[in-house]
Amino acid sequence: AWGKGVAREAERQACVHAFEEHGAHRIHAEIPATNRAAQKVVTHLGFKREGVMRRAIRRGDEAVDNEVWGLLPEEFAGWEDGPS
Repeated sequence: AWGKGVAREAERQACVHAFEEHGAHRIHAEIPATNRAAQKVVTHLGFKREGVMRRAIRRGDEAVDNEVWGLLPEEFAGWEDGPS
């Protein structure tokens, strides 16, 4: 399902559920700096990059930065009819 928008739609539905069903006031995501596809998904949904945890992830002998992303309900671009 690569390139079909499956991850984007799943993430959108998860955000709607978190905000509407659980009353979340923000959503937090941590994404390896090397995962450009995931960064593209959250950016499309309105997440903002809030910071970097330098060398936070070990991948074999390599240390990879971990990016911190956040989303507030009013920033969420995935509402179908606007926030409830």
